[in-house]
Amino acid sequence: MNLLILFAVAFGASLLSTPLVRRLALGLNIIDRPGPRKIHSRAVPYLGGLAFFLALVAVLLVIFIYYPGECLEGKEQAQQYVALVLGALFVVLLGLYDDVRGASAWVKLPCQVLIGVFMYQQGFSIGHLSNPFDFAGGRLDISSVSLGVTVLWYVGLMNGVNLIDGLDGLAAGVIAIATGSLLLIALSDQNLPVIMLSLIILGGTLGFLPYNFPPARIFMGDTGSLLLGYLVASAGILGETKGNTVVAMVIPLIALGVTLLDTAMAFFRRLLHRRHPFRADQQHIHHRLLQLGLSQRQVVLIIYYCSVLFGLASFLLSQIEVRYSLLTGVILLLGLFLGIRVLGFVERVTRKASAGGTNKG
Repeated sequence: MNLLILFAVAFGASLLSTPLVRRLALGLNIIDRPGPRKIHSRAVPYLGGLAFFLALVAVLLVIFIYYPGECLEGKEQAQQYVALVLGALFVVLLGLYDDVRGASAWVKLPCQVLIGVFMYQQGFSIGHLSNPFDFAGGRLDISSVSLGVTVLWYVGLMNGVNLIDGLDGLAAGVIAIATGSLLLIALSDQNLPVIMLSLIILGGTLGFLPYNFPPARIFMGDTGSLLLGYLVASAGILGETKGNTVVAMVIPLIALGVTLLDTAMAFFRRLLHRRHPFRADQQHIHHRLLQLGLSQRQVVLIIYYCSVLFGLASFLLSQIEVRYSLLTGVILLLGLFLGIRVLGFVERVTRKASAGGTNKG
């Protein structure tokens, strides 16, 4: 089987369906209009995330019709892929409802939990975690709390990707970069399920990006961001259950390090200021870079660059001993945290300088 065929199918399905989805959104008047907390200055249709779902279905149809013997290891794995599509359909329906009607966090969260429970029942479960105190590469058996950890993994990544979708092309590009690193790791481990799912995500996001890169002609909406988080979470679990790399669950987190740490800091910042933890604000990294005078395109490219560095780091971590990989991962996250703190310092200095210049005038 030529893996390039699977990538081409995902890329082509996304590239060709995105304009059709855009027309549908315009026809149904599903449009994101400018507002006081919005960065874009003109109305943009969304529902672009449907292209990711179509890419997933298209690739799996090709696999089931043309490559069942090469890609499917028995009936059980075939059923697992069907479950993956069903779970994706549930995510899409939730995202569509939120995009069209609007849904509060207290509505979305229980639905996301149910999706996590469904996937756990279908065999997408986290049964082991890397043991940071076992330098021989041992693993912790967490089967007693596997359901809770699995649900938390799905809910965390779905919301994490949803929260980073704040600029044109940001979420799709960052996910493409993270998935690229996951693909390299899966290729080195010959982990076929993760390879196939990574190709689907990578092809889908790259096919969507020409329409979403600044200035965007379509947004992915919650339909897309929740689905990408769901697919990345599923890929991580497939890597863990295969058992070829003990850091399989950590790789997506490191590759998404810039944006996920920013999201975590935003969550705790809102709690400290007694604000709703899920209410949007203008304090994310991309907002603050914009406030320093950078354009949307410049900010997106900067975050892409950081994501590439972390993606390469995640690949290198998967190739070295566990004791070194865990330590290096902690150092990377600490360095990123300090970088964000430095950004805050630069931002304050810039504001003071601007205020001083204004007063002199």
